[in-house]
Amino acid sequence: MMDAATMDLDLAELTPIPQPRSSFPTYSINISQRGYIALNQKFLDTLKEKIPSMAVGFCIHPNKQIIAIFQSDHPNYRFPGGGRIKDIAFTQSLVDAGVVLPARYVVDWNEKNKCWIGILNSDNQIPDADVLARSLDQPNRRGRKSK
Repeated sequence: MMDAATMDLDLAELTPIPQPRSSFPTYSINISQRGYIALNQKFLDTLKEKIPSMAVGFCIHPNKQIIAIFQSDHPNYRFPGGGRIKDIAFTQSLVDAGVVLPARYVVDWNEKNKCWIGILNSDNQIPDADVLARSLDQPNRRGRKSK
């Protein structure tokens, strides 16, 4: 058996492993089965640059297919610096409307409305009664159900 602590290795013989390209290179908002809203890193970086306080207008269309985030004099939502927040009420409203979790909203800047608009990615939106029933009823790593 080889011993990593004592082996003699020529690093020049090793092949560098390239950094992977993002599998989702656009802005996105991801909603998990545990009730977390997470801005992907690219969107988070841009939002922090444009709105450092991360206090925004955050709204959703009644059909739950469209989300809007915008700068507001009267913000109704504040994302933490890491871009991830647990919001069970919001997540439950998605499930109640038939949105399958996890869900992803693909986001782009809308110049006309001066806001970022996210459209629900329908690729994973195949309603299955069993999946919907379990969406917020998943045990966490410690075996407890999400609250």
